[in-house]
Amino acid sequence: MERLGRQLVFTAKATSARFHRVLADAGSSLPHFVLLSGLHRNPGLSQRELGAFAGLEGSTITHHLDRLERDGTITRTRDAADRRVIRVALTAEGEAQFARLDAAADEHDAELLAALGERDAASLRRILHRLQTTYAEEG
Repeated sequence: MERLGRQLVFTAKATSARFHRVLADAGSSLPHFVLLSGLHRNPGLSQRELGAFAGLEGSTITHHLDRLERDGTITRTRDAADRRVIRVALTAEGEAQFARLDAAADEHDAELLAALGERDAASLRRILHRLQTTYAEEG
């Protein structure tokens, strides 16, 4: 019988690769989708807060934000109360891109749900949550 940890890792790798392809077909990438999601759900985040939301730091977040700003997807402005803080906001194009990516993510979730069924999907969510909670406590 295959080791559970190995099976989990390879399943995550396969589903991750599929999700990356879905987002690429929609014209973007996972890091950009995560950043746009953060800004859509939490308007006015600072660059540092957005990095924490996305799990990105320093030069990595700056690299992605530079690209998004160059593409006209976001704007960055200095906070009026604290000039050291940079606020990030979606542009109209950023909102449109987020909507396209979010729709692609919804279609991907629908594929997963169709493959699993409602009951198994609910069980999988509970199991994944338990694993994330368990291993996050160790981190």
